[in-house]
Amino acid sequence: MRRLGLAVAFFVGLGAALLHGCSSGTSGGVKCPPGETDCFGSCVDTTSDPAHCGSCGSVCAWGATCQAGDCLCPTGQTRCGDTCTDVLSSSANCGKCGHVCGLGTCSAGSCVCMASPITSCGSSASPECIDPTVDAANCGTCGHACANVLTGSQCGAGTCQCLAPKPDNCGTSCTDLQTDANNCLTCGHVCPLTNDVCVAGACRCPAGLPDVCGSSPGTCVSLTSDPAHCGTCANACAAGASCESSSCHCPSSEPDVCLASGSTACVNLASDSKNCGTCGNECPATATCTSSACACPSGHPIACGHSSGAAGACCAGTACCGSGCQVGHANGLGQMYYDCGLLNQHTEDQAIAAAQAFAPAGTVMAAPACVSCVCSSNGPSSAVWCYSGSPYSGLVGLWTGAASCLDTACPLPGSATVYSWQ
Repeated sequence: MRRLGLAVAFFVGLGAALLHGCSSGTSGGVKCPPGETDCFGSCVDTTSDPAHCGSCGSVCAWGATCQAGDCLCPTGQTRCGDTCTDVLSSSANCGKCGHVCGLGTCSAGSCVCMASPITSCGSSASPECIDPTVDAANCGTCGHACANVLTGSQCGAGTCQCLAPKPDNCGTSCTDLQTDANNCLTCGHVCPLTNDVCVAGACRCPAGLPDVCGSSPGTCVSLTSDPAHCGTCANACAAGASCESSSCHCPSSEPDVCLASGSTACVNLASDSKNCGTCGNECPATATCTSSACACPSGHPIACGHSSGAAGACCAGTACCGSGCQVGHANGLGQMYYDCGLLNQHTEDQAIAAAQAFAPAGTVMAAPACVSCVCSSNGPSSAVWCYSGSPYSGLVGLWTGAASCLDTACPLPGSATVYSWQ
């Protein structure tokens, strides 16, 4: 019975596929029978389908049919846009597409206007039938547009005139003398402030901005809330502050005020790297401001040249060279030492510093076998640095396994264990 059920299901599915005329293709689409086309996953006949007439997605106008792949309107109708229309009777397409009758009807392809005062402005006008007593584009006569005669005017009783909501005529335009800030109460009377308004024919500041600051012209402001005029005119709050009840208030995250570039700003002296601890105290570029103090990062712990008004720099080493950083030298064996001398100067003090970087806990002594050289041991190895006055100046020799400087010699050039130091 189970096998019989599976067989029935198979043939039912096959029959449904044959009825639809489609079967799965190899490229993700459908394989349609002869005479049909795959349009977006459906098999259609593009010679007769009004939604895919001639090609997929080509939709016929409303009311049209698809015949031999071409959209055809019924006999006596014309396609106007997306609709089949009878141009002999359509008041929106009378005689031709787009010809609107307006205040009239369409009969035998011609507009028939309503009774007087409705009149025709000719078959080329659209709409053709208008009321010249109220039509602002054809006021009194066809083509007489009020917009060209008096800006803002309307057509009343066949003449262009100023009507509500702009009932007053100021020569070239209609306005409302009770509300127009450029013609307040009388034509040409401009309200004097930059942002005042005309109310009931009088100039006044708008609600919420009752105060006036400045002159020629002044400006309506609110001294209780304007951060540019807080409490008194021109009393500007710091950048980032607000004006509340006529007083400036910085936000809790930036409670302090500092002067910068001629203006004030809200800052946080505890964390602002431009104003750390005090206004104008700028931390070095790589430092952070923590608890009102500049802190240089690990590896560059010394701040050199830093003072109020001078950011300085975070430096490696143990001291500063005036306002600058110490020079970093490579001792030739993988360690660094710092001083205020030049690279490759090779003084005795630099040789000692290079030896101390190799063996921080060791003893630096004169090299037993060489003139103008020093030696130090780090336990498993010993090394010799030669400085100015030695024929081997600038060279360092490494003796692996030599626990004592007594077991070393001069660093001869060309040896595999002889290097340069700076």
